[in-house]
Parts: sequence; structure tokens; C-alpha cells
Amino acid sequence: MNFIQVNGFILTAKYNSFTAAAKDLNIHQQNFTLYMRNLERELGVSLFVSNARGTQLTEKGKQLLPVFKELSSNYSVLLNYCHQKKTLNIGVDSIFIQPLLLDCVNSYEKYSSNSNLNIISKWRYYELPEKLKDGDIDLCFGYYRADLDSFGFHELFTDSVCISCGNNQFTGKKNLVLKDLEGCTIYYDDANLYKNRILLNRLKQKDIKFIGIAGEADSIIDLHVSKGDGVMIIHSLYIPTLAPNLTALPVRGLRVPYGIFYRKNETLVQHFLHCIT
Repeated sequence: MNFIQVNGFILTAKYNSFTAAAKDLNIHQQNFTLYMRNLERELGVSLFVSNARGTQLTEKGKQLLPVFKELSSNYSVLLNYCHQKKTLNIGVDSIFIQPLLLDCVNSYEKYSSNSNLNIISKWRYYELPEKLKDGDIDLCFGYYRADLDSFGFHELFTDSVCISCGNNQFTGKKNLVLKDLEGCTIYYDDANLYKNRILLNRLKQKDIKFIGIAGEADSIIDLHVSKGDGVMIIHSLYIPTLAPNLTALPVRGLRVPYGIFYRKNETLVQHFLHCIT
């Protein structure tokens, strides 16, 4: 259970609406609904019921409402007591400015009046890990990278993977499965975005050849996909920004974790994670 869920429960009771509660918290409704359903699963009880009058509390939910209000009050007092005015530096590439990040920032700012957030977007995604190592930033958003195992990694969700096809491969298909890739050569960016141990371990389980190439994602796409001598792993997030004219098919059963890398011993970072998850 986290602070967003506690206050989300209280606001849903106030408005009889997930939509209104999400708006009050500056959280996208789809994410807010997921938070509330996860709360029900964690507690093992049904808290909400939807009917013509909106989303209302069940009898168990009504019984728990005073407890949630007390939790919210005590937690706010605790945060204000423990945290002096501090700044949390978040490194982010412009590509990663998306609803999920905005939800995290809004949630943290709403419940952490004694802390500042400094969003730094002057570096590219492949520069952020070095900035984290050097201490220039406290945390950064990105896909899982095996070379950052010495840092903490908090998974926010798993992103689906797409295959960018060259030379008219897989013509007529709407999606792929791992078996479709057997015998193909997969290219991925070894230096930056696609250095992903979890993803590559999945490929190793099949007869799928993969080659890591050093370089920026744009150059790898141009070099290997457009010339048609293979297919390339590309995350769905990057298709409109890096490869708008490429054919990219989603691969069922192939997903990679996306989340936050952070310095493990930073109290302020742990507080941020507690507020957003």
C-alpha cells in the first residue's frame, strides 16, 4: 500500500468517481484505476462497486474509510517532520516525457511540500547512466540495463517489444511470436538502449541469432533495417520518434522492464519511490 492508494481511496469515497479522484491527484485515470484494483488485491477485500450513481464504497470500504483517513493524516505529519527542504534531481531524456513520468512527478509534489523536484533533460538517454554514476542526478527513467546492476531498479511496468522489419520481411502479418523469429538475425543497440539481459535471455531460449552493434539507435536503424539484412528490436515507444516510416510489428511474449534507476542509499529517493508506487 502506498500514499497514492490511501488518498485515492479517500477521494473516491468523496467524489464517488475514479475519474474525479484521478483528476484531483493529477493522475491518468487508467493508472489510477490500476492502483485501486491493486489495493483491493493487496487487502483481499472488495472496496468499490460501480452502479448508476458512480463508483461507491462497499460496506467493507465504508468500515475502512476512517482508518484510511487516519493513515493519510499521520503520514503527512511524518513527512513534514522528517524531510527538510531538499532537491531531488531526476534525469530524463525528452523521449521519456510521457504520462507515466508526469503521474510520478505530480504525485510526489502533491504529498511532499518540503521537497523540490529538479527535472534535468539536457542529456540523452544513453548519457543518463553515467550521470547517475557520477552523482549528477539522483535517479533516472529508462529500460533495464545489466550494466547498472550496482544501482537500485524499481520496475514500473513492462513494455512490449516491436520488430522493425527490413526487405519486406513478414509481409501481411499484424504481429509476431518468438517462433516467427527463429532463423532470423536480430540486431540490437549494445551500447545504449537495448542492452537488456532479460530480453536477450528470452532470445537465447530460441534458435534466434542476435548481434549487438554499438551506436545510436538512429544509425542502427538506418544501417541494418533499411538495407534489409535483418530485423531489429525496437520498443514501441520509439517508433514515432526515431523510425516513423518503418514497418514495426509487436512480438507477443517478448517484453522488457521499464522503470527507475536510483542511488540505493539516498533517503530522498526512497521517499520518492514510496510516494509513487
